[in-house]
Amino acid sequence: MTVARGRVWLRVAAGVAACAACSPRAAELRLKATSQASPVPAGARVPELARLPGGGVLLSWLAPLDGGGYRFELAVGRGASWSAPRRVAEGQDLTMSAADLPGVAAFSAGALLAHWGVRDPASRDPYAQKVTLAVSADEGRTWSAPFVPHRDGVAGDHAFVSTFPVGPGLGLVWLDGRRQRYAPPEPARGEGQWLGSVGLYSTTVGSSGELGPETAVDPVTCECCPTAAAVGSRGPIVAYRNRSGPDEGEGLRYDQDAVRDIYVVRLDRGHWTAPQRVHADNWVFNGCPDNGPAVAADGERVVVAWWTAVDNQGAVKLAFSKDGGATFGPATRVDEGLGLGQVTVAAVRAGAVVGWLEGGETRARLVGADGRKGPVLSLGRAAPHSRLPRWLPDGDEVIAAWSESADSGNEASVRLARLQIE
Repeated sequence: MTVARGRVWLRVAAGVAACAACSPRAAELRLKATSQASPVPAGARVPELARLPGGGVLLSWLAPLDGGGYRFELAVGRGASWSAPRRVAEGQDLTMSAADLPGVAAFSAGALLAHWGVRDPASRDPYAQKVTLAVSADEGRTWSAPFVPHRDGVAGDHAFVSTFPVGPGLGLVWLDGRRQRYAPPEPARGEGQWLGSVGLYSTTVGSSGELGPETAVDPVTCECCPTAAAVGSRGPIVAYRNRSGPDEGEGLRYDQDAVRDIYVVRLDRGHWTAPQRVHADNWVFNGCPDNGPAVAADGERVVVAWWTAVDNQGAVKLAFSKDGGATFGPATRVDEGLGLGQVTVAAVRAGAVVGWLEGGETRARLVGADGRKGPVLSLGRAAPHSRLPRWLPDGDEVIAAWSESADSGNEASVRLARLQIE
């Protein structure tokens, strides 16, 4: 498997209840998929889902442009119908990574915030980009002028955004390379080198585009893995892949061995808690796998899903919390032995519905809070270089979006389905 960012080749052998009386029955662990009509044009990639106040759904994606670049679009769904696609932004400088998704989130009063990546020509780093935001007051028909949430003034990598509600506004986290420097290739060295650390940063955004202060949440993280965020009864919780070890400043090298396990932080009374490891995989690796966690919450119930590759064996795992993410129970493996990760997860009454890639397919599974697993459901052939299925809970069902390619070729299409508990 080729890491999307191109830095590393990695090969792999490829409410939640505690009591027995509250555990889902075996019959409740089986999923079925009911296909839904999709408003996404053929060839589009990287779908993302979000909820509108009042029950509507936002579906966004990137569509390739002739001559290079992308058009960032969205559609609004209500009931069984979708609006026509609405343009957010387009250009040859829009970036696309199969794991770094653009997206759209809704403020509590109904305005929308869009985020996407734009190449940063001021840096020699081939992965340097800016996080770009815009606000819409009319469900995506028109947009404000784009603006940038990170105010460090450093040309480098800023990516992997997740959003979450904070009062009437939205919180924003991203991976930030302001403390990292790219050393271009030299005659004695065949490739460039990244020195220093990438960290997790946050800010807030108001519905008029006003920005709150920037905060360094964790100064040293894995460099290019997606973040994830959810809100439970104890407030926002963010999951990400950490990089354990000392903060060596610019002496830190991207290609050093480091433990790259999954951590969470919580926003508690306006302050981020200390980073906490979800499970001690103790996966040591000297690069970024481009494979981050997913998190979902429903009140005190929180679930985190992730991929790891200890001893070069890829595995998709899941862990539940009963106390809003303060502590987590044991990890449950959910793949069938050759999991490639790119996970998504949704909390449902019976436990959690987790999605991932394995065997060239997008797969789903319902896991009970006690760790019992239902059968794996294949949703179809996964499109090459277009990963990250996305789930959105809808009552006791899950709205699923993923990229699929036909058996006859590599052309991607965005598929939609409802995942229902039988």
